[in-house]
Amino acid sequence: MATIRATKQVPLDTIQTHPENPNQGDVGAITQSLKHHGQYRAIVVSEATGNIVAGNHTYLAAKANGETKMLAHLIPNLSLEDEKRIMLADNQYARLATSDDALLVDLLTELAASDVGLVATGYDGDDLDLMIADLQHEDPVYTNKIEAPIYEPTEPVAPPIEELIDRTRTDELKAALPDDLPDDLLAFLRSAAERHTVLRYDRIAEYYAHAPADVQRLFEDSVLVIVDFDQAIEQGFVRMESELAALFGEEYPDA
Repeated sequence: MATIRATKQVPLDTIQTHPENPNQGDVGAITQSLKHHGQYRAIVVSEATGNIVAGNHTYLAAKANGETKMLAHLIPNLSLEDEKRIMLADNQYARLATSDDALLVDLLTELAASDVGLVATGYDGDDLDLMIADLQHEDPVYTNKIEAPIYEPTEPVAPPIEELIDRTRTDELKAALPDDLPDDLLAFLRSAAERHTVLRYDRIAEYYAHAPADVQRLFEDSVLVIVDFDQAIEQGFVRMESELAALFGEEYPDA
């Protein structure tokens, strides 16, 4: 069992970072903390080897600040294996910690309003903004229930047909085609240009809401609007849910 023999100021040139420490700490942030707060927690050193088993990056930050000594807990009789175990445990236990996000935001908001703001906390204003934004958005609820929209007119008359599509890019591409191309290539490129015709679904939905039943059926068959999700899957317009269900052999349970 590791037992501290002494806690004292130790010359930095008599100790060193553990040569096998896999952790990559933010030395810059710790440097700022040491400048603002000083060293408020001792590092842990194996007395036999001078290897630091906890506080490697605090040591590097102290050196960067020009310090020549720092407070250290000295542990005697540590085997090389126990040095590694303590070092790994210290790294891992810090990673396993979690935060009460709401409480953390409250604390940071309070400090941000102080004269020095968030200096030497390890956080900045951008971090706080992101956390506040995350708290303001609830986690999405996933379900396999699909509710088709109800199409009702929002305007007194149906929009003209020309408003249902945007052919701007299509017409530009067709106009740029040279006339001396072989007929088959020209026909192909003209057909390809049609891919750039944009369907304006908001205007299509408005037109659909005003249309008679037989025209509405034509729109549904072309999946210009979706009133039946199963039908959209059958038509090949929506594939994800059916493919995932087939992959797992079952439907996803409702959330």
